[in-house]
Amino acid sequence: MSSLNQLIHFYLSQGLNVIPVPSGAKEPTIKWKEYQERKATGYEVERWFPDDYKGNVAVVLGRTSGNLCDIDCDSQELLEILSKALPDTMIVKSYRGGHIYIRTDYEIHKFTLDLGRYGKLEVLGQGQIGILPPSLHPKGITYEFISQKSVRHWSGDFRHELTEWLQQLLTVKVRRQPINIEKILVGVTEGERDVSAIQLATWYRKQGLNKDEVLDKLHEWNKLNKPPLPDNIIEVKVDSAFRPETPYNYTFIESRKKEKIFSAGKDLGDIVFEQVGEEYIVINKTTQEITRCKKVEAKETFIPFDKIPWKPVTDVQPYDDIWSEVKQYLYEHIDIASGYDILTAWVLSTWIPERWDAVPYLFFYGPAGSGKTWALEVLASISFRPFMSASTTLPVIFRACDLWHPTLFLDETEVYLRKERSEIMHLLNAGYRKGFPATRIEETEEGLKVRIFDCFGFKALAGTRAFVDTLKSRCIIFTMSKATREIKTKIDSNKAEELRKKLLMYRFRMLTEKQPLEESVIVLTGRLRELFLPLVTVATAEAKGSIMNEAKKIEEITKEEEQVSDEATVFRAIISAHEENLGATKISIERITQIVNEGLSYDEIFSNFNVGRIASRLGFKRAIHDKRRCIVWNENLVERLKKRWSVEEGQQQF
Repeated sequence: MSSLNQLIHFYLSQGLNVIPVPSGAKEPTIKWKEYQERKATGYEVERWFPDDYKGNVAVVLGRTSGNLCDIDCDSQELLEILSKALPDTMIVKSYRGGHIYIRTDYEIHKFTLDLGRYGKLEVLGQGQIGILPPSLHPKGITYEFISQKSVRHWSGDFRHELTEWLQQLLTVKVRRQPINIEKILVGVTEGERDVSAIQLATWYRKQGLNKDEVLDKLHEWNKLNKPPLPDNIIEVKVDSAFRPETPYNYTFIESRKKEKIFSAGKDLGDIVFEQVGEEYIVINKTTQEITRCKKVEAKETFIPFDKIPWKPVTDVQPYDDIWSEVKQYLYEHIDIASGYDILTAWVLSTWIPERWDAVPYLFFYGPAGSGKTWALEVLASISFRPFMSASTTLPVIFRACDLWHPTLFLDETEVYLRKERSEIMHLLNAGYRKGFPATRIEETEEGLKVRIFDCFGFKALAGTRAFVDTLKSRCIIFTMSKATREIKTKIDSNKAEELRKKLLMYRFRMLTEKQPLEESVIVLTGRLRELFLPLVTVATAEAKGSIMNEAKKIEEITKEEEQVSDEATVFRAIISAHEENLGATKISIERITQIVNEGLSYDEIFSNFNVGRIASRLGFKRAIHDKRRCIVWNENLVERLKKRWSVEEGQQQF
């Protein structure tokens, strides 16, 4: 039999977080709640387990032991069956049954499976402990190893795969709870994120999306989680969902399919129409004939507009050079240093929202009296279905976006950011890309209900405070100041009405074209490409170059800001600290912090705590080494992050 010291050494080598328990008991000697969140230090372990120690040894299950869980077999028969089927992991014999230890991709919380004639099987996890050899059971039986092998790692959705495996092994039917996909779509909390990510990725996979498309959707969904998972973990979860040849056979709960209902004005494939009072202006795509009628025949049900906040376009009017007319109108009303081609392209793009998978927001930023609100009013006067947010509550904005799919103009954004920050951020983060609904919790007679809103569409914003990075990256920003030349201070309503008639004709023509719009070749990548694609696509040949120049300026500024971000700064410090000791597998957070703070003023310095959090956000795992907090060196992660920040060897010095 191994000595206590040998067993403690074995447990620590397995990454187990061990704590003391009185002999013959199952409740720890110490107050152990904090050890559910942190590993015991080497000093603490030495103090708890001296050479003459006579008590029990317990392992803290869950995240501090590497997402360790305990399959608790309550009968000798079940333990023997599962031990033979799972011999390659740590297995402990106890009174009547025993414990099979497994590590998973995510932390497990206690759950129970009904195995029919074999009884109920408990799986223990986060917030619980397991008793290890050479401990004494309250019934006088000593815990012994059946298998003293390294703990097995179980990849994928552990609960689902365990259930499937037990059904096949024991030839029993195990009841599974269906998955509420709508609950997952609104974002989940810590402890639910990992498995929810695999389940959501599987749901998208079953809808026919490929792996790259699913990855994009999960990155967007991840922003709704509190807190979000690191990007590299999301990639791991998508890999897990696509690892089986066929998707996991989950049962999903979804809303019952309702009759398809849409608001008036939709492109129906053979016709395009717009509502004018109680009549409709309709263009037949085949004949190009434009008519007015009292009723539109459609296979799907649409709801005519009752009261709308914008003045309807009363007719269509031919045009020769709509680009020049819109640009001249904007120039006469708005004074900006540059960007008239961007504004012109943005207005034209708003009239064909059906053509885009992602749309850019405009953000007019500056002090009071700098022309921000005026810019919104001018753009609203000629944009498609303009909806100004002045004196409008957030619930109304959600419903307006879902019902009318307008071009939203949101003024004084700092008011919303102060009072309803999380919800307005949710609306804006979800609304720039098609297929990502926004959600709200609403009180109904039946209790709290989740409402899903389609908020996709063009949006122009104005405010005196800068946005957070996640929203800033969706915006083309105009820094405003008082006009330096004479401009119109009142909307030219006659010209605006004339332009809107021509723009409705532009909409009809663009949606009637038999050939799709030719997407311009853009050398931009990522989100910047998404934002500028609609603008460059609708622009004239001469304007394309101007818009691309502005886009490249934004790209350069974004790259520069990325290079000096907290994440980039900490990553370069990690590289420098590692180069000081190339063979090390663990790097002191204290040393990383020292490198980060070199040359910084007192007001700028980072704490060890902040550096540790940023390193975790980058994907590095934290550990304890020589009684000091460290991160674990990960070569694959480092190579990936080097590409992100274009870090070459020898370039990371501060």
